[in-house]
Amino acid sequence: MYAPAAAIEHLSRAIGCAARLKAPPPVVDLYRLRALVHEALGGFEQARSDYEYVISSDQADDETMVGALLGLGLLWASRDYTRTRVHYERAIEIARKHTDPSMLARALSRIGNWYSNAGRYSEAREHCDEALLIFRAQDDRRGVAETLDLLGMTCLMGGRFDDSLRFFVEAVALLEEAGDRWTLISSLATIPALSGTYQSAFMKPALPLQQAQVYGDRALSLAQEVAVPAALSYTMWQLSFCVGTQGQCQRALNLAREALEIATGVGHEQWAIAARCALGAIHIDLLDSDRALLHLREARGLAAELNSNAWVSQITALLAYALVGCDELDEAAAIVSDFEPGGLAVGLDSIAQMWVASAALEVADALGDHEVALARAGQMKAAGCDGTLVEHIEGRALLGLDRRDDGRAAFDRAASSARENGQRTSLWRIQADRAALLSQFGEREEARRAANEALAIIDAMAEDLADPALREDFIVKAYSRIPASLRKTSAVPRTGGLTAREYEVAQQVAQGLSNRAIAKRLVLSTRTVETHVANAMSKLGFASRSQLAVWFAERPVIETVP
Repeated sequence: MYAPAAAIEHLSRAIGCAARLKAPPPVVDLYRLRALVHEALGGFEQARSDYEYVISSDQADDETMVGALLGLGLLWASRDYTRTRVHYERAIEIARKHTDPSMLARALSRIGNWYSNAGRYSEAREHCDEALLIFRAQDDRRGVAETLDLLGMTCLMGGRFDDSLRFFVEAVALLEEAGDRWTLISSLATIPALSGTYQSAFMKPALPLQQAQVYGDRALSLAQEVAVPAALSYTMWQLSFCVGTQGQCQRALNLAREALEIATGVGHEQWAIAARCALGAIHIDLLDSDRALLHLREARGLAAELNSNAWVSQITALLAYALVGCDELDEAAAIVSDFEPGGLAVGLDSIAQMWVASAALEVADALGDHEVALARAGQMKAAGCDGTLVEHIEGRALLGLDRRDDGRAAFDRAASSARENGQRTSLWRIQADRAALLSQFGEREEARRAANEALAIIDAMAEDLADPALREDFIVKAYSRIPASLRKTSAVPRTGGLTAREYEVAQQVAQGLSNRAIAKRLVLSTRTVETHVANAMSKLGFASRSQLAVWFAERPVIETVP
């Protein structure tokens, strides 16, 4: 479909002409086609009206009825998953009584996709596999291609990334051959989600981010050509996750903001949720928890209305990350506990469960529950979640248990994984932690190399940002995570006579962190932090932490070591 507006005009004329005839011919197929076009243009109510006309018409045969029910179910997927399932199940009921196997296969693949988004991987795979067998037996290459696209998504939602990539790559080849640009855009745009983006940093990527971006950029180009709002929004927010993880934060922000604007404009609530998730994740990486929380709280409310377990799980995880970032640990622990009442007993057979498990891992680490964090990391790795995020937090947990050699090995694995996959926003954090640890080992030169790599990434990310306030805030917060001994700390008059460590602790106080959070970040004991805070306040003649925070806010930004 290359001119959807013109298609609606011609279909409407045909329907009008038929109505004026003495013996009007059946027009249900015209209504179904017009519904498809209205949906593509974001006309929810118009599409709904046309689909419901077909379903209520006595002119519709079984094939037309099933097509309309599947179309109406897919239409509702943007707003209410419960209604989607009702229409899909009715379509399957009709299709199972019919002699056309392809009709049943289409219905099976669609309800399989519904199960996937509901976090029910086994049932999703069962229905999609049955559909694929039918289409292959019928030599229906178009049906095979569409089902492979849905199987790719099903395996993604089940955390089977290698299988997912295999299905998507096969789908892309068949869709290219068939000239089906709509489904092709879907397959191309989804592949980046398999590359260790914000959505899946806890998984081992199926392909590096830079390679995945090639698929995403091509999807965006095609989506811009067909100019279908929903497809364009989908492609943009998927790509924003991918480029943001590589440190291209300004482009990521631009893509996510435009995706949100488009989705909101056409009433596509699911893509609006996704775009807000992307914005939340990007702001988490920019250490801007306040803006991240604004987007994520809004997204969580919308996802609850959509009845999508997958989206609620992902948003819960991102919310927990953001809350940890601003030291709201009690709330972070509460939302994870509410969503995961079974704790470590819960299995990890879907990406929805993996998201929440990764958040629980992050919260346990932030609370200083090192044994729990280590157990959770082990549980995730046993389930195949051995990505950069898990290795990094496992390293921190091991350090908290005074297993420094094991912690160092975990940090080394995390850094290698992040570098290999192009996860630059993760790499600078890992290298900051490695620098602190290596300094404790007395390996000054290796620590300096780790710190300089972290600082170089921070500088590149900051330089890319268009908003001066956001840029400055990110630099100050990110630099504070690098050990003071590996930065050019200022002269004594600028530090008020504080030692390098006291000055570093003052930086953390200025960010509003508690002593416990500072201890975690700087790999110190809480009692040591309390001593540094007391010494700094005594030297400067202050009576409160707020005075110390105000004093530090007036200091110049510290420069890096050349």
